Amino acid sequence: MFIKQLRVKRGISQEELARRLGISRSTLSRIETGKVKLTDFFLADAIAAFFEMPVEELFPEFLLERKSPPADYRKRRASLWSYSFTRE
Repeated sequence: MFIKQLRVKRGISQEELARRLGISRSTLSRIETGKVKLTDFFLADAIAAFFEMPVEELFPEFLLERKSPPADYRKRRASLWSYSFTRE
């Protein structure tokens, strides 16, 4: 994964990105290093949205394992897009 490279390129700390995503810094660190396998479709979608990338480009291995999004995906995705990711 290259989330760390994207994050560094944007000049944002792990702490700040984790706060914006609503997860702990340690969870973000484990995702960046590949020590934890990302299984939450909505978190993957939120990370991709933050970096303005298609989720399938950022997490191709995640989508290969997933047959389809959960039934309430469209409703929950709409709520994710209502968040305002502001850059500093």
